[in-house]
Amino acid sequence: MYYDRVRYTIQHRESIFEVQEPINWKDDEKQFVRNLNYHGITTELSGELTFVGNSRDFLVSILEEYGVNEDVRLLREIKNAQTDLWEKDYEGWVDFLTYKIDDNKFSVKFNSDPLVTLFKSKLNSKVELERIDNLLGNAIDPLEKINLYVTGRKILLTNKLAQPEGDTANVVMVCEGSEMVIPIDLRKLGTTDTGNKDVSNQFNNLPITGRTDIDFGHSDENFFAINETGIEQNVTVILKVDMSMDWNPIYSGSSSITFGIRLVIYENDIDFNLKETIPIYEVTESDYTLMPRELYVTSDEIPVTIGLLESASVQFYMSKSGGGAGWAVGHTAYGGGVQGKYRKPDGGSGDAYYNVSLSVQEDTERPPSNNPAILVYEYMERLNDIVLGAEFRSSLLGRSTMDKYSEDGLFSETAFAHGMWFRGMDGVDKYKPISTSLSDSLEALNVVYPIGVLAKDSVFQIEARDYFYQKYVSISIGDVQGFLIIPSADDYVSTITVGYEKAGGYEEEQGLDEYNRETEYNTILNKTDKELKLISKYRADGYGMEEVRRDNPVVEADAPIDKDSKFDDEIWILDVNLPDEATSWIISDWSKRFEVAPKNVYSPDTAINLWYSPINILLRHGEWIKPPLLKYLDSKIAFNSSEGNSELITQLIGSPEYQQNDGIIVGDLERSAHKGQIATFTSPITWEQLNGNTFDKPNVYGLVEGYFKGQRFRGHILSVSLANGIGDFKIKLYS
Repeated sequence: MYYDRVRYTIQHRESIFEVQEPINWKDDEKQFVRNLNYHGITTELSGELTFVGNSRDFLVSILEEYGVNEDVRLLREIKNAQTDLWEKDYEGWVDFLTYKIDDNKFSVKFNSDPLVTLFKSKLNSKVELERIDNLLGNAIDPLEKINLYVTGRKILLTNKLAQPEGDTANVVMVCEGSEMVIPIDLRKLGTTDTGNKDVSNQFNNLPITGRTDIDFGHSDENFFAINETGIEQNVTVILKVDMSMDWNPIYSGSSSITFGIRLVIYENDIDFNLKETIPIYEVTESDYTLMPRELYVTSDEIPVTIGLLESASVQFYMSKSGGGAGWAVGHTAYGGGVQGKYRKPDGGSGDAYYNVSLSVQEDTERPPSNNPAILVYEYMERLNDIVLGAEFRSSLLGRSTMDKYSEDGLFSETAFAHGMWFRGMDGVDKYKPISTSLSDSLEALNVVYPIGVLAKDSVFQIEARDYFYQKYVSISIGDVQGFLIIPSADDYVSTITVGYEKAGGYEEEQGLDEYNRETEYNTILNKTDKELKLISKYRADGYGMEEVRRDNPVVEADAPIDKDSKFDDEIWILDVNLPDEATSWIISDWSKRFEVAPKNVYSPDTAINLWYSPINILLRHGEWIKPPLLKYLDSKIAFNSSEGNSELITQLIGSPEYQQNDGIIVGDLERSAHKGQIATFTSPITWEQLNGNTFDKPNVYGLVEGYFKGQRFRGHILSVSLANGIGDFKIKLYS
């Protein structure tokens, strides 16, 4: 028989089946539950319903024919006491993964929304964004990209060479001349490319004294800068020599000895004709026995411009006056372990050894490039189209040029780019499409800006987290019962780690100058070991972007287009803007969001993603970090450690200056989002109060206001269970 005030209907495809009163129907209740990771609130149905008779057979037949993926809707209606008309109480979808079947019963639980279930099940699925169908095989439009004009990041290259391991580089000779120059095979640390070029025809043109008929032993030169790009540009090299040398001269008859270093410039990238030499360092002693056995060389920074088709090397030389045996000396790009063997006048031999380390800093800049990118709205909409197939909404990410939005969202000028795109590999044979997941992309967004996410009622929505925690009262409930306060324990953290999981891995760049890497901060709280991790799997580092960009033949003529790069599969999140009257977007520099240029960073005018630096991320998350620290406003969220440049100083427009390793005073953070406390209580409440809207936003996102023993309280809903007109509340108290 049917209960006269409540009825249930099962809807499957075109079939509608009125259900005999389910067993346990009085025990089913609705719950509003906030997702603590994404902050949206969805409706859940607790308990399970048990069906008998025809309704049992109907559900079993659906399961057997279509399987557990099938959507079956259950509608519960209540007869209005005034109008005597049926009104929807709630609806749910059968969760066939929870069924129980016996001889005459079919028991099952219900999900409140199929989109919620789909979102949870596909959250970590990695998909290619450039596909032209969704996960169900239905056609979707091609991916919409923008052109990103990238001027590039200036990079200070620091190069070092070392003697190949196991190579003694011995030279045997007899020389009675005044100077000996021998090239030694040295290689850049960590590489196998020596950069050797044949310059034997130029040795006799070097500005050395004495004989020119010298047996040089080798006929090649090791360069630190060879301009073979064919691109008309000048490269400014900042040469700074830091060198230590231990040596043991074993010869006689010399009245003086000189050791020196010169920068040697060649021109013409085929013949390498000597152009000029620039002295860097020289030391002379009139008595070789007074020459220091340990030499420490530190030169000033010497800027040298190397023009088109010019190349440079560093020459080590040693000369002597008077008689005596010869000396083996290195003419090479920069030093390493060099061993020379000489022969004494009496025919005997001995070893001399000196250990040289030398670094050369090169200020490098490459031509601009045009690269594909995807704006953040289209990026997240694309993931939605492939994975969820829902309607996508986001006033946070939307732009005023779209029909849906009247103004630009606060985070709308954000883009994503793929390592392959920076290399100019899109469309070539070895191209690997950009792939990602909903979880990785939402994580990246939430790191750089606190967001909230909701998948419900056929809509996938991303907003600023504040949207889900409105500051106005939307639900007033009067006096409550059983009021209990407990700490919001998950908000009490001892350490906060901010940054990017994959930053680093550079070849020669000054990796320690990169600020967008993992940085750890410490709070005053010492009774907890919990940690807040704001770590993105996407990258935001300008050095990494520039390194992969220089693997583009448009940027670097000899870029290895046929080889894989370790950055090929990486995704960058970028702060971008569209200049007035322009059609190409650009990566924003400091002037977009900051009062002044950043300090303590190389080439501040080409520094990118300063808004995404750890200290600025920490500031944006301030109102969510602050609640458990309200009793310690004078304390500091103190710097612990960083993998990158912790000296960076930035000043957002209208804000004080902050240094990355100086931390933040708690009292300087934005107002607190809540009090760091949770309250539980019961109170009469209606479905209409919970399910209604205020200012076009769901009531459950506004403040609940009530009283206990005459004291007013307010807070945001974490969960509410509603049964028989009584709500069992759990709220986070509002400060």
